[in-house]
Amino acid sequence: MNSRGAEIIARATAEQGLPIIHLSTDYVYAGAAAAPHREDEPIAPLDVFRASKAAGDAAVASANPTHLLFQVSWVFGIYGANFVKTMLCLVRQQND
Repeated sequence: MNSRGAEIIARATAEQGLPIIHLSTDYVYAGAAAAPHREDEPIAPLDVFRASKAAGDAAVASANPTHLLFQVSWVFGIYGANFVKTMLCLVRQQND
């Protein structure tokens, strides 16, 4: 789904003359970075999931030239710290 599903959606939007916004992950890069990744930085997925996300990114770019690709990290999730939990914690602290 990460690859073929993304390609199908990108191709369908291109056929309709529509742009596509594709959300991906910074996991397509190897290891932790001290700074944000650059668009021209080489990818190096470390496992099958990450490789499938990288393949999806490439498929979207190929299938629909009018695309935006966001490789996000630390946005949300049930476990551990993330952006949403941090913002909610800050709001609670301000209201106390």
